[in-house]
Amino acid sequence: MLNEDQQKLIKLSNGIEMPQIGFGVWKIPFNQTAKIVTNAIKNHYRLIDTAKQYGNEKQVGQGIKDSGIEREQLFLTTKIFNGDQGDIDKLRNAF
Repeated sequence: MLNEDQQKLIKLSNGIEMPQIGFGVWKIPFNQTAKIVTNAIKNHYRLIDTAKQYGNEKQVGQGIKDSGIEREQLFLTTKIFNGDQGDIDKLRNAF
């Protein structure tokens, strides 16, 4: 559990402060992802780290929705698959 007071922030170049510690969703079973993400958010995580390759975007979104925390209060980070890099059209379609 992450205590709200333990959440260290880093200031981005646009002035927004982002949590340095996030909750990763890699290898969480699909049928548990939404509940686990909800619990992470309720335990003060405000940064959720995912990737398209994990295949659990829908479950992560449901967990965010179920948490009751406004989306604007959360950061969601992702990664681009190596095969989608280098070509602008492939990159745009990766999302």
